[in-house]
Amino acid sequence: MKRLLAEAGSTKTQWAATGLPLVSGPGMNPGIQSTEALMEALPDSLKGYMPEAVYFFGAGCSSPQAEERIRMVIKHWFPQAQTVVVGHDILAAALACCGNQAGIVGILGTGANSACFDGAHIVDSIAAPGYVFADEGGGTWLGKHFLLDFMRAKLPESLHSHALERFPDLSEAWIVEHTYRKPRPNAFLASFVPFLAEQMEDSDYVQNLIDEGMDAFFKAHILPYTDHQKLPIHAVGSIAFVFSAAFWACAKKHGCVPGKIIQRPIDALAKHYSIGIQA
Repeated sequence: MKRLLAEAGSTKTQWAATGLPLVSGPGMNPGIQSTEALMEALPDSLKGYMPEAVYFFGAGCSSPQAEERIRMVIKHWFPQAQTVVVGHDILAAALACCGNQAGIVGILGTGANSACFDGAHIVDSIAAPGYVFADEGGGTWLGKHFLLDFMRAKLPESLHSHALERFPDLSEAWIVEHTYRKPRPNAFLASFVPFLAEQMEDSDYVQNLIDEGMDAFFKAHILPYTDHQKLPIHAVGSIAFVFSAAFWACAKKHGCVPGKIIQRPIDALAKHYSIGIQA
C-alpha cells in the first residue's frame, strides 16, 4: 500500500513516501498562506505519485476550516487517495517523541507550541496564536528581538558589524519592507537564526538572547501544565535542536524532567504509519 506522509512547518515541509527517499519542499501553513500558495507547494518529485493514503500534520492546522483547506489541496493533488488524515503539528510532535507514553511536548522551530499528551491523545494545550502575539523562543521571536535591537542601535558594535557584513541590505527600511509588505514575514524573521547560531560562541548578547528565548518558551508553554515537574519534557524543531544546551539548562532551572529532542520528527512518524522510506 502506497502511503504519503507530510510534516509541515511554516518554513519547510518534509515528505515521506512509500518506496521513495525523503523529500523537502516549501513550508505549508493554512493560517498564513492562501489556497493558491498551498496548491503550489507540492515538490516536483511527488507529482505523479499515487498514494492510497495521505497523512498531513502541519502548523496552522488548528481549526476545522484550516484542516478542510489542506484536505481540499491534498484531494486536488491526489484524487485517488482513499484515506486523507489532516492533523496539527503538535500531535505529530507528540507521536514522534512520546509514542504511547505520557509527556509534555513542545515545538520550537520557526514558531512555538506545546501540548500535554496522555499516550494516545492531546489532553491539554496552550494557545499559540502565531508570531504576532506569541511564538515565544521560536525563530520568529529570536529574529524579531534581534532586528529590533539592530534598528534601535542596541547591538554590540562587533555583532552589528558582522550583521552588516552578512546582510549588506540590512536597514530599518529593508526590515520593514520584508516584514510588512513581503509574503511569509514569519519565515523572514526566522531566517536570521543561522546567523545567531554562528555568533553564539563569541557573543554574550546572542547567548543571552537564546537563554531569554528559552525562558520565555518555558514560562509560556511548559510551566502552565500542572504536571510539568512530573512528566518528561520533549521538544521537536530546529531551534530546540540547535540550542539544545540552552533548552536543557532552562529545563533544569525550572525543575523539569528531561525527555528527548528530535530535530526531524518525520522519521519517527514514518515508522508509526509503517511507511517504508527508501534509504
